[in-house]
Order: sequence, then C-alpha cells, then structure tokens
Amino acid sequence: MLDFLDIRTIAFIYFFLSTLLSVLYLLLCAGRRSYPGSFALGMSIFIISQSFILFTLQKVIPDFFSIFLFNTFTLAGVSLTPIGFRLFLGLPPRYGYYALILTAASASIFYFSMINPIYLFRNFTLDIAYILLCGETCYILFTVYLKNLKLVSRVTGTVYLFITSFFLIRFSYFLSVKFPEFNYMADAPAGEFKFFAVSTMLVALVSSVGAIFCFMAMVITRLAGESRENEKKFGALFEHAPYPVALSDVSNGRIIDVNNKCLEIFESDKKNVIGKTSIELGIITPAQREEIVRTVANEKFISDFEIEFITRSGNALNLLLYSCMVEISGTSFLISAFIDNTLRFRYEKEILYSKRLLGEINAQKDSLLGVIAHDLLGPFSAVKEMNKLLINQYDDFGPAEIKSSLEQMNSSHDKAYALLENLLNWSRAAADKIVFKPVELRPFQIVENIKEHEKDRIISKKIKFLNRLEDNLAFYCDENMFYSILRNLIVNAIKYSRESGEIVVGSRDENNSIIWIKDEGIGMSEEEACKLFKPGKFLSREGTYGEKSFGFGLAIVYDFVTRHGGSVRVESAKDKGSTFFVTLPNRKS
Repeated sequence: MLDFLDIRTIAFIYFFLSTLLSVLYLLLCAGRRSYPGSFALGMSIFIISQSFILFTLQKVIPDFFSIFLFNTFTLAGVSLTPIGFRLFLGLPPRYGYYALILTAASASIFYFSMINPIYLFRNFTLDIAYILLCGETCYILFTVYLKNLKLVSRVTGTVYLFITSFFLIRFSYFLSVKFPEFNYMADAPAGEFKFFAVSTMLVALVSSVGAIFCFMAMVITRLAGESRENEKKFGALFEHAPYPVALSDVSNGRIIDVNNKCLEIFESDKKNVIGKTSIELGIITPAQREEIVRTVANEKFISDFEIEFITRSGNALNLLLYSCMVEISGTSFLISAFIDNTLRFRYEKEILYSKRLLGEINAQKDSLLGVIAHDLLGPFSAVKEMNKLLINQYDDFGPAEIKSSLEQMNSSHDKAYALLENLLNWSRAAADKIVFKPVELRPFQIVENIKEHEKDRIISKKIKFLNRLEDNLAFYCDENMFYSILRNLIVNAIKYSRESGEIVVGSRDENNSIIWIKDEGIGMSEEEACKLFKPGKFLSREGTYGEKSFGFGLAIVYDFVTRHGGSVRVESAKDKGSTFFVTLPNRKS
C-alpha cells in the first residue's frame, strides 16, 4: 500500500520541515522568554531532524553513520523530551534514568546493526526505548500541568499517546509475526519491512510537526497566562498603592490611568481625569512638564520634584513628584507617583518661623536684660548712697531729715521691687510654673488697696482717682493673678497720666464681667496699640515723669487674663488717653 513512497524522500522532508520548525520554536523562546526545559524541548526535535539527514544518505555514507548514528541520535533527541517537560513543569529530570535507557539501547542497536545485523531485534530495542520515553512523556502531560496549561498539556499528551500506541502496535506485531531471514545491511526493505519503515517515517513526521506546534502553544499559553497574571498583580498594586500613582503618555502628556489615591488628591473621578493632561488639570505648568520630560528623557527618572496644587475645594497641597519612563509595546509612558508633602512643608515653614522668632526673642531678651540691669542699678545705688549718708551723718540729721531719707529709700525700694516682681511673674508665666487656684474675689477692695499702695505717685501727679466698682461685684479668679492684672493696669495708667489728670476704674456688661481702667494720659498711636498683647512683643515707653517701662506689665496682664479664659483689649488715641477692657469670668459663668 505504501510502495509508491520513497523512504529517503520522507526522511528528507522530515529533516527540512522539523529543522525549520524547531529553529522557529527556539527563536520564539529566545525572543520572548526561556522557561526551564523549553530549550531542551526544542533541541529534542532539532537533534532528531538532524539525524534524518544521515538516513537520507544511506548507501552514500558508511552504514555506521546512516544506521547506527541515525538511530542513536534519534533516541537521544527523544530522551530530551521527558527531560524538557519535567523541567518545564517543575519536576525533577531523572537524568540517570534516561542516560541508562540511551546507553542500553545504543549498545543493542550497535550490536544488531554492525556486529550481528538482525532487523527484528534492532526494532525490538527501538520500540521498547520509544515506548518507555514517549509513554512517560504522555503520563507526565496527562497528570501534571501548570495553571492555564491543562488543555494544551492534554493535547500535547495526546500526540505522545499516539506515538506510544504506534510503537506498542509495532512491537506487538513483530512479536506475533515470524519474519524471514533478512540482512538489513545488505538488502533493501521490501513488503512488510518497507511498510513498517515507511509508516514509522510518516508517524515521526506527523508527530514531530504536531509536537513542535504543541511546544509553541504551551510556551505562548504560559506567556499569555503570566501576562494576564502580571496585569492583575500590577492592577492590584496600582489601584491599592498607598500613594497617588498616574500613568501618562510621554508624547502628548495625556493621562492613561490613575489609581484611587490619585483621584482623592484630584478630588475627581476617572471620567474627568483620564484623557486629559496634567496641565489641563492644573497639576503642573507647561514649563514644569517640559522640565520633567527633559529630565526623565536624560536620566530615565525624576525625584523630589516639588509641585504646588490647588484642589477643587480650594485646599493648597504641596506634592513631591517621582516619575520614571517605561516602554510598553514601543510606546513611552511616564509612571508618576505623588507624595503629599503638605504637612511637612507646613511644619518646615513653622520651624523656620519659630527659629526666626526665637532669634528675635533672644535678641530682645539680651537687650532687655541689659536695660533691666541698668535700671535696677539706679534704685539700689540710691538706697546704698542714702544708707551710707545716714550712717556717716546720723548725728547731724534731725528726725525730719531721717524720715525724708527713709522715704526716698523706700521709694527706690518700691521701684526695684515692682520691677523685680514683674520680671519674676513674666519669667514664671513663660516657663508655665504658675499655679492656677481660682476663688471668689471682690475687685472693689483690691483696687482700693492698690490705690493706697500707689498713693505717693497719685499725689505727686495730683491725679484724681475714681473707683466706681460696686462693692458687691465678684469675680472667680486666681487671687495673685487678679491682683497682678489690676495693679499693672492701674500703675500703667498712673505712669502715663499727666499732672492733674483723672483715672477711672469701672465695670460694665449685663453680667458685670468687664472691668475697665480709663486714663487721660498721653495715649498711643494705632501702630503702638497693635504691638500690645502679642507673644514676645514688648512696648517700651517712658512715663510722663520719665518713669522707665519695659512692657512686662502688659505682657503679664495678657498672659494672666488668657489663663482665665478671658480677653483684654485697648481703645486709645494719641494725646487723648487710653482705656483698657478686661473680660474675666464671674461666679455665674
């Protein structure tokens, strides 16, 4: 039935077709990705195809090459098939087992081809070797497969099941039929011998072509599966990244995709973001985009690029941009990640401001310490001189002179004491070491006590002092702080009052929670008034009789009033006097 077919022609067709397909397969693996075992699978078909050129040269080259080496190389190629599939599927390759089969089969083929040529026994050897190798390959492909490769693995297993079945049939037939004496080395095959030779060649041709296409399908399917898996992983990573991430086309700047964090930053949805440029969205300026693209083109990435962005709701954000260029299917894209640097930027500005303010306060402190030391020296020097004068001339002084000297010493002492007391209160307030103990207090009597204490100053300036507070008016305040608040404001009013001026202390508000102290003194400008009651700021001015002032008193007033949850403000005009309003909690509140 197959007499019209020439065995050598089939062998040459096999050589040409299998060589071409195996080379294409190897190029596919090299160009895409080489999985473990994929090279061994390609080389198995390539080695078999190269051995067939030896068979086509039968009777032209020595029989050792055309018979023995042809069959040995063919077996070697077939041995690589289960090795390749084991590696491809992650199984141990069992090199020793396949080497044993190849060695035993090669020795048998050499003996029954070159030493004692017996066609039947040589084919028994080949059939057994092919059944073992192809049968195991079939078993592997039907029982072990990777994710997404189940169908293609079973199709490939079917090819090797067909090969195994053919050699089982051929082996069984050779066992059941008695062949006549036949020297394969001397005679050309004919009849049944030619039938099996031709059918074997045809099976080899069809199965090799099918196997190559199955190898390609397995590699491509695995690549496609991994590509889908990688897309899922990238998509999950992209969407759930803790930072805003965007993908844009380098050529036109249009945004291809953004993750959820990015949409939160933009305060928008994908419909209003994708397809637009970062310039259209107001994220960057054209100049910034040009700089980003130029930097990424030269260095492949850009980092710590600062962007100031105003959201739809009007929030000002300070963002740090990190971008790198990637190429997908020949198109260049920018993957950009944003880090919200707003809080850090704000803290850095606050730190710089605090540092500058601290420098100003330290400079002010150094200046104040020098002035305070100079002004404390005056009263203490006066006390020292008066004390020295009394000691040296005590016997020459009468009672009136002694009293006058003591009064001067007391006045100097009071000035120094008041300055030191304010300085101590200011430093304790700054260090937050003042204990707050609110109790019910009646300001009328406290004002009377302060008036009595400052009687000499009031008399010396001929000031009319009016206490219009109600006797039953009460506040709920810390006693020491409340006294310090009123004393500093009253002393301040006396200091800046002109001779024969008037000072009035009163209260207002339906809950009687406001005390005001009004004077008819020199007042202050609006610019000077704005400097009052600011942390670290002191308004230093001389009084109407040249009294020194460092601004500690009003700083203490502001701090103590604030600690009570109250407020203090001033109404003043140059040369028209000032009125200070202090709001403090009373018993009802």
